[in-house]
Order: sequence, then C-alpha cells, then structure tokens
Amino acid sequence: MFNWLNRRSRGQGMALSLALMALIGLVDMCTSYEFDLSNLYIAPIILITWTLGHRAGWAMAISCAGLRVATDVVTRRPVSHLGVYLWSFVASGLIFTILVVLITQLHAALSAQYRQARHDPLTALCNRAGFYELAERELARSRRSGDPLTVVYLDCDGFKAVNDRYGHHMGDQVLRAVGATLNDALRPSDVAARMGGDEFVLLLSGVAPPTSQPLVERIAAALDQVMQSGGWPVSFSVGAVTYAVAPESVDGLLAPADALMYTVKHAGKNRVAHQVIPAA
Repeated sequence: MFNWLNRRSRGQGMALSLALMALIGLVDMCTSYEFDLSNLYIAPIILITWTLGHRAGWAMAISCAGLRVATDVVTRRPVSHLGVYLWSFVASGLIFTILVVLITQLHAALSAQYRQARHDPLTALCNRAGFYELAERELARSRRSGDPLTVVYLDCDGFKAVNDRYGHHMGDQVLRAVGATLNDALRPSDVAARMGGDEFVLLLSGVAPPTSQPLVERIAAALDQVMQSGGWPVSFSVGAVTYAVAPESVDGLLAPADALMYTVKHAGKNRVAHQVIPAA
C-alpha cells in the first residue's frame, strides 16, 4: 500500500482523494441510515495527507466531517436533538484530525528510513541500493527518449595508505571531500553514489560523446585539486563509458566502466579512460 501511495504525484493524490470523498458521500447519501459509512472517509484522508502533507490532510478531515453531517441532514436521518449534528461534526473532525497527525508521523518515519537505506551517511551520496534504484529509472527513461547515457566509475588511488598513515578519521575526511566535490560538479538530474569502500559511480543523463570525455576530465581535475588542497596523497583511476543506447540492466551499464577503471589501475593509475558504445 505504501509503495502505491509513494508512486502517486501531488496532482494525482489531490484528484483521487477528492473523487473518493465525493463517491463515499454519494453512497452515504443513497444508503439507509442503518449503514454507518463514516470509516470509509479514512481512505481519502490518508491519500491526500500522504501525497500533499498535513495541511491538505486537515482540510480534507474537516471536509469529510462536514460531508458526513451534511448527508445526515439531507437524508433526514432521525436525531433526538439538532445538537447531535454539531456533536457528530466535532467528534468526526477530531478523529479525522488525529488520523492526519498519525499518518504524517508515519510518513516522516518511513521517509527517513527510506533515505537511510539508500544513502551513504558518510558522503551524503547514494549507496549501492540507492544507485541501482535510480539507475533503473534512468535506464527506462533513456530507452523511451533515446537520450545517451554516460556512466563513470572512480577508484581512489592511495586511499589505503591514507588510512594506514593518518588513521581512519583522515580517510573519512577524504571520502567526504570526494562526495562533496562530486555533488557540486553534477546537475540535479545526475546521480552520484558511493558503491562501497573508496569506489564511486556517476550516472550522467543526456551526455553525448562529444561532451562526455571533457566533462569527465573536468570532474577528475576538480577531484585532484581538492586532494592537493587537503594535502592528501590520493589520485583517481577513472573509467567512463558513454552509451548511445541505454543497456537493458544496471549491471550491464556498470560492467564496462568497472572493467575500464581496473584497466587504468593496472596501467599505472591516475588517469581517465573513456569509451563510446555506439548503437547496434
């Protein structure tokens, strides 16, 4: 259920919740007063709170409470005193409002858990799981649009020596600096991830062969400058592959860039190797 809710846009959430509230109100008006449908109003309240937030949820809660009472008035359902209508509105509104608070807290908790499961806490980049999820979406989008993709695999040369000589605290500073530099160098549409240890991956959307290699070399130069500024004896082996047509899987996307990066490491490190894979 939560996955389904997370896939709904704000516009979809608004439209679906309003339609659902109207449908429930109509059914409530057409059925006998012996059938209590008040619990069904929970559905549009959950939907709009999850997709648009607590303010929209509160508005929906009050609207549902008012609609519930309005159906009683229109259908002339028997009450002993007119104050019963007011009490019904207040009680329903209070219950629905409490539901909004609970849903808001649940959404915040699950969203935080989701981010923690897909982000590297040290560098604030995606982790492997987060990268695979975003890369699958980008592959699907690229196959639909026909846009090229460039994937970059980076390995930090000499990182182990930093840990051994200066300690893991200094190694963590190096990784944080790498993460910050990559994040600053990329567009919002690009993806940067720490795949584990001292290996990083970039996914650059819509970057064609004429511009991909200069772009990757600029990123590598920015990383080298940061390492020199920090006095860290770290360089980078970089393998970059530009696809004219997106591959079918994330593993298929990564494998050539990973292999190219290891070719650089075995050939002396501290270099950028670039390959273009044309359309078949």
